[in-house]
Amino acid sequence: MTLWIVLAGMTGLAVLCALWPLAFRAKSGAGPASDVAFYKAQLGEIERDVERGQLPADEAAAARAEAGRRLIAASAAEGAASQPGEALALRRAAAVLILVAVPLVALGLYAELGRPEMPDQPLAGRAPDVKTPEGVEAAIARIETHLIAAPDDAKGWAVIAPVYMRLGRFNDAVNAFQQLLRLKGENATLRANYGEALVGAANGVVTADARAAFDR
Repeated sequence: MTLWIVLAGMTGLAVLCALWPLAFRAKSGAGPASDVAFYKAQLGEIERDVERGQLPADEAAAARAEAGRRLIAASAAEGAASQPGEALALRRAAAVLILVAVPLVALGLYAELGRPEMPDQPLAGRAPDVKTPEGVEAAIARIETHLIAAPDDAKGWAVIAPVYMRLGRFNDAVNAFQQLLRLKGENATLRANYGEALVGAANGVVTADARAAFDR
């Protein structure tokens, strides 16, 4: 129980750091947030043009791909404050650092402590240090082995899914979010994350499945 309180606290801290720059944004309609809304609306307009027969299939596919790529770029930029200067750069760096570090720390903690059925292990047999690439891969392999044996462990999937996303393992992330939806039921946040994983797996193309995930 203590482990999951710690993980929840770290997740909250990551979200706070990600949202912190937004508190200082200039009050303007322009910027990444409006770009995201624009490209989402553009995708909807493409679909309406297809339904009305005003856009050929090949042109629609190209337009979807381009809008999808721009949507991903705008989503990545969303949350960055519009203020220039060193303070903004530091806030961005802190947010990125923590958003990347938190899943890896959670990964290491879960690999070591997240399996209550396992007896205490000697120091040499405990989870590897996730501060190194080798340690990250070892921790991932350890949790993957556990999830093969215990596929209904929602906590394990919740830990490893964001790690897959950060490593660019989008197909694995898709599977992890599918498992979470199976185990935890419909959830707007999970659906959005699942949609992002589908877009990543399709090399930036917003597929029909991704659109369905975003629309739910």
